[in-house]
Amino acid sequence: MGESGRRDISITIEVETKLKSGKYPMITLPSKVLRDLYSQSNTALFKLTIRNDVEIEYFWEYNPNKKPYLVFKELKGGKYKVTIEPYFLHDFIKEINSKICEKKISMSIENDHLVVELGKGFRIITNDWRFEKEHGGSVHIVASFPSPTRHGEKALLKFQIKRGEAKIYLLEKQGERKRLSPHPVLDINPLENYVEIKYKHGDRAKTTIIVPIRRHQPSIDRSKPLEILEIRRERIGEYKVVSMGFIVKDKGLADTLNQMMIESIKYYRRGMIRNFKLLRERIGKIIAQKYFEMLGFDELIFDPVERRGFVYRAYFGSTRPDLLIFKDDEMYIIEIKFRYNRKSGEEALIEAVDQVVNNLRDMESTTMTYRPPYLIDNRRITKIKLITFIVGYNHRKIGGYILKWERKYEEW
Repeated sequence: MGESGRRDISITIEVETKLKSGKYPMITLPSKVLRDLYSQSNTALFKLTIRNDVEIEYFWEYNPNKKPYLVFKELKGGKYKVTIEPYFLHDFIKEINSKICEKKISMSIENDHLVVELGKGFRIITNDWRFEKEHGGSVHIVASFPSPTRHGEKALLKFQIKRGEAKIYLLEKQGERKRLSPHPVLDINPLENYVEIKYKHGDRAKTTIIVPIRRHQPSIDRSKPLEILEIRRERIGEYKVVSMGFIVKDKGLADTLNQMMIESIKYYRRGMIRNFKLLRERIGKIIAQKYFEMLGFDELIFDPVERRGFVYRAYFGSTRPDLLIFKDDEMYIIEIKFRYNRKSGEEALIEAVDQVVNNLRDMESTTMTYRPPYLIDNRRITKIKLITFIVGYNHRKIGGYILKWERKYEEW
């Protein structure tokens, strides 16, 4: 991945605390140092190791529009040495795996899926996850897993590193509060057909479950899960598109898509429109992933700004690409939309073209680079292709349609 191999960039400085509002010890970091490290590493996330007679770890997100000062309860008056180093997703995975081994689980990223190994040959997998900094100097991954016992039929697990310690929490909404409450996870136990999660809720221990559970496989199956049918070229409005049908050949994939379609219909009937749209969106992204893997692409980054904002927010200021694909010196910017009905898909294609073009224009204005080559996540990009991928899936027919529009940068 483009974010690897950059932690050798670090700097140690000496600072002295001052009182904020005359009460609280405060450390101010030099803006130039942060700006230079940000420029060299292409990440806004940094790990600070703060030392005097004690050692404190603190995660900091660089923002040129905010004053770089720290105030937290462990900070006392005096002089400190502060080591500042870039921090990436792979650093988090490595660190948390070394610190949660007593729970006999480990984490990895496979083709943009979060994989949690549970021992005994079992794993749970999700593509609904995000990596982000948390208020208070911690960093975490929050991941969503199907759960029939939870509100919204999904369980949110938070894997957190704070002050050098790794913890796992179950996130739960309580009352009218918008913020989710964290409950410490006591044990994760894989059983025959589900995963049992024991967690502390106040003074009591409670249990919830996660499904599905998959037995361990060496890697995600990249055989041809889709059979493409009826490829033809046609025009929709002013756009030339490739239209195709498909059927799902892989039984496991078909079962997953069918279950998700049925769940989305339940959401719609209950009036839970946001959940309905999010689940349909996930179905579209799963089908897009399988399609582009079949074409030989292996570096797919879904929702790059949301999941890896420390890196990709520097390139996309106000827009949010659905998918970026990198291959050699090429980058593909892709907008994905799910529409069950083909006619609605044709209408969505026009909107999707506007959105993917806006992604490119936003990248140019944010980076102040208006012609290739671009430097994106430590990659030198000389070719860009814009793609819209409109997909529909019918769980009764175990198949659907795809409308694909694409345009090379120099053709735009």
